[in-house]
Amino acid sequence: MEFWNEAIIEKSWKVLQELKKKIKFILIGGWAIWLLTKTLKSKDIDIIVDFKELTKLKEKFQIKKNQRLKKYELVMDEVDIDIYVPYYSDLGVPLSKIKTITIQGFRIPEPQYLLVMKQHTYRQREGPKKEKDLIDIFALTTVTDLKKYLQLTKELNKPQYVNDLIAIIRSFKDYQFLSHSKKIQAHKKINH
Repeated sequence: MEFWNEAIIEKSWKVLQELKKKIKFILIGGWAIWLLTKTLKSKDIDIIVDFKELTKLKEKFQIKKNQRLKKYELVMDEVDIDIYVPYYSDLGVPLSKIKTITIQGFRIPEPQYLLVMKQHTYRQREGPKKEKDLIDIFALTTVTDLKKYLQLTKELNKPQYVNDLIAIIRSFKDYQFLSHSKKIQAHKKINH
């Protein structure tokens, strides 16, 4: 079961594949979470680039700076791409400190970083995207080493994120968006 329209999702995935051929980036947001959890795909693309890669993008595409949200924005083939850069963007974790792994040729943050970043975003949203964030957060708990997560929240001085996560896990009800194995993994973590 998908949260967004399948045609939009497929177009987004194709744009992401093309983008990977053009620049170096760290994939974050819904697509990174999907690569880790295989739960919900995304309709938009979120990436972190350094200033060299941002310059490459500016040379090829019309990019808008969103000062309020501290990011850059690009639309490729009707797909929204949010571009975050170190020392400017605020994703709840200093971008220069993010540790990455590679899945299917994409560099993505280690799960504990993605979880903190998604919690940071969740706290600022309303509407359908907030609901999707909730599902993503829950799915991430099934693949995150909670000891590493606790250490990261301590390093970032975000103890409230731990309490928020416990509340999210206890109140979660959107199980229809999770595979059967994810439901089992989640229940095991909840009951320990």
